[in-house]
Order: sequence, then structure tokens, then C-alpha cells
Amino acid sequence: MGVETRDTGGILLQELDARIAFHKTWQRICMLGYTVPAIVGALASVLATGIAASGRAETAAILSATATGALLVEKTLMLREKWRLHLSVRTTLEMMRVRLGSGTEPAEKLVAELDALLRSYAASLPIAGRAQEAPEPAAQTS
Repeated sequence: MGVETRDTGGILLQELDARIAFHKTWQRICMLGYTVPAIVGALASVLATGIAASGRAETAAILSATATGALLVEKTLMLREKWRLHLSVRTTLEMMRVRLGSGTEPAEKLVAELDALLRSYAASLPIAGRAQEAPEPAAQTS
């Protein structure tokens, strides 16, 4: 019976490539998610100002509401912060891949580093908190 050996470096390389692709995709999605509403909001705001000056208040109000809604979506979803996080994680993963390919560090050390990075990513993904309800006062006993 032979002892089964695992190609830790090869497995890690595949995992790094998959994670890099994942973060690259989400980085692009987040970038579009914050640039499109910002551009739409700015354009709608400028148009609302010009249209209001020409006396068409109803159209100006609609454009103003569109601008507010577009900017609210970006801020509420925290897309800029998510983009920054995906960029940071992707950069770290790419550097880990370079270190693995150059053989400067053992694959086992990089596996531990990847584990820590993924746990940190899960814990630091920006999610807007909701206002908590005030707790009810405790009943008094005599």
C-alpha cells in the first residue's frame, strides 16, 4: 500500500485562481453599481435644475426624485466600500499566487494565510446596520 500524496501547491493554485476570478467579477459589479447611480444622479440633478428654471415644475420634481433615489441606492448598498474590499482581497490573493509560483513560501503557510484572509473577508464585508429598537423597560418588582 502506498501513501497517498496531495499536490498542495496545485490545489492551492486552482483555489487562488478561482478566488481571484470571483473577486474580479464582484469588483466590476460593485464598480458599475456605484458609478452608474452616481452618474444618473448627477445628470438628473443637473437636468432638474435646468427644467425647473424653465417653469416645468412637475418634470423637475420627477428628475429630482430620480437623482435622490439613484444616490440613495449607492449609499444604502455601500457599493463603493464593497468595491474597495474586493480590490484589497483580490490584490492579496494575486500576491499569494506570485509567492506560490516563485516558491518563496511553502504552500502550507499560504493555505493558512488564505484561511485567515477568507475569514477576515467574511467578517468585514460592509453591510449597513439597521437602527435597533429601544428595549422595553424592565418591570419593577416590590
